[in-house]
Amino acid sequence: MKCESFNNELVNSGDAEKLSAEALKHIEKCSSCKYQVEMDRAVKGYINEQKSRKLPSYIKSNIITSIERESVNYFNIFMPALRVASLLVLFFTGYYTAGYMAQERSDVGDEQIVYYDYFTTKDSGFSFESIWFQD
Repeated sequence: MKCESFNNELVNSGDAEKLSAEALKHIEKCSSCKYQVEMDRAVKGYINEQKSRKLPSYIKSNIITSIERESVNYFNIFMPALRVASLLVLFFTGYYTAGYMAQERSDVGDEQIVYYDYFTTKDSGFSFESIWFQD
């Protein structure tokens, strides 16, 4: 077996313990491949050792707290401000529109107001006629 095919088998197996008999014979003869297997076993042993260690409970709570702090929903923070801003826009729009309409109506004569109100209402002629044309 060549070193290149040994490296492929080591990578594909994922574990030095699952090597074929031919690969095991190769590491007996090849010192660089044997070193690679030893390093693989050492790294995996260190990882397993670290996995078995218990962390203090305050580290876990600090990590969770920092994650929660980072995942703030900014939409919920700005929603009240957005509501207030929209109410202010509606208020000032209504205020200036009412002022404009009052100015526009004061520029025209009474007969134009009667004409406008008479022909633009749903029941034209009944309510305004009785109010405006009383003698």
